[in-house]
Amino acid sequence: MTAYLFHLLGLSIALAWYRYRSRPKLSGLLILWCIGIITCRVGPILVGFIYGSAERTIGPFALNLVLVTGWVGSIILLHVILSLTLWRRQQNRRFWVWAALFIAALLIAGFGRKLYPLVVILAIPWLWALRWREGLGARALTLVSFVSFISLLLCGYSIGVDGKIFPSDIALSIFQFQSFASTMALIYAALTLPRTANRIHLSIRRIRNRLLVSHLLAGVVPVVLVALFLLLSGALFLSTYRGLIATKLITQSSEAAVERLSATLSESGEIASHPFGMGVRSQMVLIQEGDNPAYSLGKTPAFPPDSLLGIDSPSADTPLLWDGQALYLRARVDTVYNGHPFRIEALTIVDSLHMARVSDLLGIPVRISPSLRVLRNAGGVTIDSNTGVNTSPAIGPGQPDWKQLPGGAIIHCLQWNNHQWDRTAIPVLSSATLGESLMALISAGESNPLAIAILIILGILAVLVLGASWITTTMVYGMGRSIARSVRSLTEATRELSKGNLSHRIFVEDQDELWSVASSFNTMARGLERGRSMELEQQRYNEELKLAYDIQKRLLPRSAPQLDGLELAGLSLSAREIGGDYFDYIELDDGRLGVVVADVAGKGVPAALLMSSFRASLRSQDLCRQGPAETMGRLNRFIYSSVDPGRFITVFLAIIDPAAGNLRYAQAGHEPPILVDSKGSIETLTTAGLVLGLKPRIEYEEAGVDLPRDSLLTIFTDGVTEAQSPDGDFFGEMRLHRLLQNCNKEPCDDLLRRIMAELSSYSGPSTQSDDITVVLARRT
Repeated sequence: MTAYLFHLLGLSIALAWYRYRSRPKLSGLLILWCIGIITCRVGPILVGFIYGSAERTIGPFALNLVLVTGWVGSIILLHVILSLTLWRRQQNRRFWVWAALFIAALLIAGFGRKLYPLVVILAIPWLWALRWREGLGARALTLVSFVSFISLLLCGYSIGVDGKIFPSDIALSIFQFQSFASTMALIYAALTLPRTANRIHLSIRRIRNRLLVSHLLAGVVPVVLVALFLLLSGALFLSTYRGLIATKLITQSSEAAVERLSATLSESGEIASHPFGMGVRSQMVLIQEGDNPAYSLGKTPAFPPDSLLGIDSPSADTPLLWDGQALYLRARVDTVYNGHPFRIEALTIVDSLHMARVSDLLGIPVRISPSLRVLRNAGGVTIDSNTGVNTSPAIGPGQPDWKQLPGGAIIHCLQWNNHQWDRTAIPVLSSATLGESLMALISAGESNPLAIAILIILGILAVLVLGASWITTTMVYGMGRSIARSVRSLTEATRELSKGNLSHRIFVEDQDELWSVASSFNTMARGLERGRSMELEQQRYNEELKLAYDIQKRLLPRSAPQLDGLELAGLSLSAREIGGDYFDYIELDDGRLGVVVADVAGKGVPAALLMSSFRASLRSQDLCRQGPAETMGRLNRFIYSSVDPGRFITVFLAIIDPAAGNLRYAQAGHEPPILVDSKGSIETLTTAGLVLGLKPRIEYEEAGVDLPRDSLLTIFTDGVTEAQSPDGDFFGEMRLHRLLQNCNKEPCDDLLRRIMAELSSYSGPSTQSDDITVVLARRT
């Protein structure tokens, strides 16, 4: 409701300002636009930089200052947009503009950024009329184009402010109104820029110079950009290809060591002490025979040898190893010796000397950076620092200077992280200079005749391009001179005509169309084209619900609490970006644990908002003193008074006493949990109780059950049993029962993954139809 009120209040002020204020000048509106952009966008952007990603909380004074200035700037922006949009419009059409703006604001206040694309489509027609530009000169249009470009950058920039910095709904509503105003400004600036920029050339007074400038922009500049593109693409390809070759050389060194180890072991039955060659320093060999502990020949590594030899990771897939201190080249051999499995792992340090040998083979410095990792995601590629890895400089020769263009490839590496080995990809960095491929052809001309042939072909193409540019430039220059003389003649003829000299005639110097126009100057005044309108395709900015997704993830527990005698695991998967399922662990003061699983009716943003309200109400209850049933009744009264009719929540709330081995619970129309004992017997936990939010006062039953040792409690939402196959069949409770009986002995984390895998396999390629939440609890 506060969002509606603030949108209505801001629009009312802007409309009243426009309605009862005399028509301002265009220069004044431009100044007001700049003030509105600065106050509406610069403050929130600074807040986004400071508080967007850091774990910091904005102070009340700074927050109030940003909100007040942003609020004023939003009203100023809307006032300027109204004044410019309604410039010279008929009075009977203004009502529809106001009504459309009100409807758009109310829709955004109610549904948020989901309706931004619709608002953009509806706003373009009445924002497209730019009648005010006809009253501006060339210099003013240039200034307007510059201001529009800056406004596009500021309004299109994603602020990245997390909703957690707003302490109240009022502050969030004001911020939403700022977003609405900045969206309108973004649309108007995007429509203004192309229709003012195409008139900037009018600032060049002489036609000959104007033609030369347009020719340079249309002919010479594209040629220069294409040449620069070819040089850049060649250099970047060369640097990337060098990284690929360096990766291949490193992999071949690992493969050669593997072959040397295998050959020595098969020929003499001994293990080569220098598998990477006699000239390579810091070599070590780790050996494991069967299930015996691993041991090393020579130097012992900083990490436990058993941890490395205990994982199945061939050196052909991950030829490098990083233990946080040093980078190693790997060579693994798995064989059978004397009837027992025999595993050999040879390691050698990859240092600057080693990378210098690789660089000598390529003739260019090549470096490898184990402190970085390369990840591929849906949006592209992310390069960040390895978790727990010191930010040490890259290993290899010195860094390239600013003339070198970076490139490279990736190579897979085992990383020692939190007492385990993780497989990651690290970059192999190389470089190349701009135009190095062309210079290589020139330097190879003496010994390679084919290089000379290629240079000749490139030279011919360059001569043709330069010749065409020269010819077109001279043609444009001559055309400019001809046009300038004809216009000068027309000017003189008009001056003579204004004096009353009707006998004055223009001497026609040529037979082209320009001089034919000059011969009929009395009728050509209205024949000049004033300009062509250029249409700019408007990109729609559809911001996804990432902010809401991040907020909801913070509401769910990141990990299960560690309690003696109790093993826990839980997971919630939303069918959309955000959902209405919820689970939580509540640690009580007497050593007991509260467990709750809830399912809000519906999906998406409304369900997520109701879920967050339910969580806040639950966290405010004294579960230890009230018990599950009384707590459920209190929650029902809160939900009934807070939501619209037809919205409800199913809940299962329980208190587990690990020491006594019992469970007290109550449920509100939720799916009955399943209790499986150590022998595989199944019991469903049911009590009477309607869903939350259906009636103002509902009495809930509280029941109890013993939890024998090794018994497994499974709490889930209907998204598990109602998961559909491609044929439309439900997963059902029977399949879930069989799965829990067959896998009852597995750890909770493994069992949780197995349940999710079974649901994914059963559903097939079809999308998830409902939110899925599963919580497992085993008394150990």
